[in-house]
Amino acid sequence: MNYFTTLFLTERKNPKFLVFFFMIISLTLISFVATLTAKNDFLFAEIRADRGGVKNTLENFQQDTSTSTNDKILVKNLNQQTGLLARMEQSLLFEDNDLFNQAAVEMTAVRAEFFRLPQAKKYATNFPTPQQNALKQVFYQNIKATRQPLYAKNDRVILAVLVFFNFFSFGWFLLNSLLNCNIWLSDQLHLRTVQGFPISKTQRISTKLIFYLTVSLIGLLIPVIIAGATSLFVPSGSLTYPVAIYLNTYKTVPFWQYTGFLLGLSFLIALFSAIFSYSLNLLTKNLYLSIFLSFAAFFIPYFLGDTTKMLWFLPFNYLNPVAVLEGSHLATSQLGNYWSRIAILFLWTGILLGLISWKWPRRMKK
Repeated sequence: MNYFTTLFLTERKNPKFLVFFFMIISLTLISFVATLTAKNDFLFAEIRADRGGVKNTLENFQQDTSTSTNDKILVKNLNQQTGLLARMEQSLLFEDNDLFNQAAVEMTAVRAEFFRLPQAKKYATNFPTPQQNALKQVFYQNIKATRQPLYAKNDRVILAVLVFFNFFSFGWFLLNSLLNCNIWLSDQLHLRTVQGFPISKTQRISTKLIFYLTVSLIGLLIPVIIAGATSLFVPSGSLTYPVAIYLNTYKTVPFWQYTGFLLGLSFLIALFSAIFSYSLNLLTKNLYLSIFLSFAAFFIPYFLGDTTKMLWFLPFNYLNPVAVLEGSHLATSQLGNYWSRIAILFLWTGILLGLISWKWPRRMKK
């Protein structure tokens, strides 16, 4: 505990910790204020975007004189989508939830059929992905079955939290990479102090990781605290409101459970980030190179695209918690189970810990 206290005393004035908390607080407040004050009719926006995609696809066939059977099936499906989207929009205008839910369930089923058609890939950019459609399908099925009131505007705290999670999730690993950028190098600045503690190498590494993970955990709790405070002034919404996710199949879970899944996965990613940064510090002994390699590793899947199918075993495919929970990896990975992705993160965490245990004493002697 003495070493932990010393870490706190030596690191508390480090600007990176202030920047870490400032960025989380700022992002949370800006996201909440922007979402709750705009009260965006997001369901209308989604429907109109969908109608635009269908219209653009149909225009290709108005210019094409082909009358093949496959084209006729595709056009018929698109016309069905047009009718169902119009019904969804009208039912929203008249606040007929039953009609909307029925049309939405039919719409997602028709679109699922569309994605199975051989020509659909040519027009994929006009539509949400099959994974996004599957998420909508189970969501509307749950809303219809439970008769849960449907939220059409971003005017409740839980919806603002879901919007915030999308931004926060993308930047979480990057924020932790900046936080952990000199996790080992900082010891070299206070080497005599560090070596003055009569503790083992394992205890020293463990205490350092616990200290940084404590900071990350506080960072995770800040949005929860702000959301709780906001709910005193703005309608919070139901904590049992369904959120669609992918575990081993598409399903819905209550909002509170989704939040628990996401925070737990975010904490695991923070652990991986700390150990990954520790390893990079040991290997490069350079602050800026460690930051660059951390950022480069995060963006690898975005640049490689379909090539990541062959690299499904790399942890960098699973560093966006929201994307993992939504099953976005299914387009580029053979892993069909949420727990398999968790196992990969744990496996690489163990591998990196082994590397640290092997490399650390050699570095300390230099």
